[in-house]
Amino acid sequence: MTEPSSAPVNSCAKPHREHSTVADVVAGGLCTCCGACTVVCSSRAIGMKETPAGLLHPAIDQALCTECGRCARVCPGPGLDLRFDESVDLFHGVVLDAWLASASSTSIREAGQSGGAVGALTTFLLESGNVDACATTVMPDDGAFHAHGIIARDCEDLSRGQKSKYRPSATVAALADCAPTDRVAFVGLPCHIHGVELLCRDSAPPGARVSFRIGLVCDRTLMGIGTDQLAREAGLAKEDVRGITYRDKKRFGWPGELSFRLASGATSYAPSTLRFGLKEYATPPRCRVCFDKMNVLSDIVAGDPWGVAESSDGYSVLLVRTAAGRQLVAEAHKNGYLDLERLEPARVIAGQLIEGHVAEYHAYTRAWTRAKLAPPAVNGLHHVQLQGWQGLRGMRQRILLWTNLYVSRGRSRRNSLWRLRMSRRAVKCIYLPARIASGLRRRILKALSSSPRKKSQ
Repeated sequence: MTEPSSAPVNSCAKPHREHSTVADVVAGGLCTCCGACTVVCSSRAIGMKETPAGLLHPAIDQALCTECGRCARVCPGPGLDLRFDESVDLFHGVVLDAWLASASSTSIREAGQSGGAVGALTTFLLESGNVDACATTVMPDDGAFHAHGIIARDCEDLSRGQKSKYRPSATVAALADCAPTDRVAFVGLPCHIHGVELLCRDSAPPGARVSFRIGLVCDRTLMGIGTDQLAREAGLAKEDVRGITYRDKKRFGWPGELSFRLASGATSYAPSTLRFGLKEYATPPRCRVCFDKMNVLSDIVAGDPWGVAESSDGYSVLLVRTAAGRQLVAEAHKNGYLDLERLEPARVIAGQLIEGHVAEYHAYTRAWTRAKLAPPAVNGLHHVQLQGWQGLRGMRQRILLWTNLYVSRGRSRRNSLWRLRMSRRAVKCIYLPARIASGLRRRILKALSSSPRKKSQ
C-alpha cells in the first residue's frame, strides 16, 4: 500500500478557544468523553473520572496543572472549524466511494455487529504489516460495564473490540500506550476521531502516530446508568450480570438482540426494544448537539445497512472519504479479507436517515441555548441561523434535552438512577394527551375510510 495521508480534504482548522483548561469545557456541558486531553498533558495532571450518571469527564490535579492550555486546544467539545469545499454537505462529508461490504472470514463476520467489515479491515492492516497496532474499544465481562480503549497488537485483542459498546469511552487516551515509532489504525466514534484530528493539528505526537482513521456511524450512546437500568428491566440483578452484548446475532442473526452474560455462565436474552425505549432518556446531553453522525473526518466510515440490504448474516455499509481509505479498501478486497458490492452514496445516506438527524440537530441546538448553555460552534453555525423544528414539534426536543441534563447531574449513582426512572415516567405523562388524541384521530380516519358510501339517489 502507498503511504497513507492525513485526511487531506476533510480536515479541521484549529478553532479559537476561550477555555484555559478542559475544566471549563466540562463546566459548560461540552465534554465529549473522548480522552484527547489526557494524552497531550505533559505534566500528567489529567485523568478521566466517571460521574455518578456514568459519563467520563477529565479530572485535573491542580497541584500538577501548569494551565498551559494545550488540553483545551485539542478538546473537540467546544466545536470544530471544518475546511470543506462549498460543494460538500457538512452532514454527509466527502464521499469517494460507497460499498456494501462483509468480512470474507466467517468467524469475523459472525463476531461483528453487522457484516464484520471493520474487523476485516483492521485484521488486514495488522497481518499485512501496514500498521503496528490498532486503537479500539473493549468492555470486559467483569460486571463493571466500563468501556475503555486498548492498543490491539494481535487478532485476539482485535476481536474484543468488535460490536458496539453503547457506553462512554475515552478511547483516544489509549494512544498514550503506543511506542513513539508505532503506526496505528484508530477505530472510533465521531467524537474520538475529532479528538485525533485536533491532536494532529496541534502536532501532538500521539496524533501523528495514527495512520488510518476508521470511523463508525454513531446515533448516540448511553450514559453508564443506562446499562444498570437495562439489566433491571430485563428482570436481572446487576450483581448477577458479568457482561452485555447489545446486538447479539447468535440466535436470530442481524440486527441482533440484547444478551446478558451471567455470573453462572448462562446467557439471558431480551428484546432490543428495551434499549430503544430507554435510549431517549439515557442519552448523554452532549450527544444531542453533535452534528457528526456520519463521522466526516474519518478515512472510511462503517455502519449498518439500514434501507440498503437485509441478511441474517449481516452486511456493513462503507463510505470511503480519502485516497488512503480508498486504497485500504481495495487492498483488503484484493487480498481476500473483504467482499464488496458497489453502492450509490445517496442510498447509504438515505438509509442512515440523515435528513431527520439534521433537523433534530438544529432543534436540539436551539433547545441547548434555551437551557442557557453555549452550544458547540461548528463552521460558524449559530443558533439563530438554524432551521430545525420549532413550535410543538420542537417541544419534544426541549423536553428530552432537559431530561438528559437532569439525569446527568445526579448526585450519586442511586440518585441518577432515580432521576432516570422518574423522568421517564414524567415525560410519558406529558406525552399521554398527545398520544390519546393521535389514537382517536387514527380511529376516526379508519372508521371513515371503512364505512360504505351512500349510493346517490
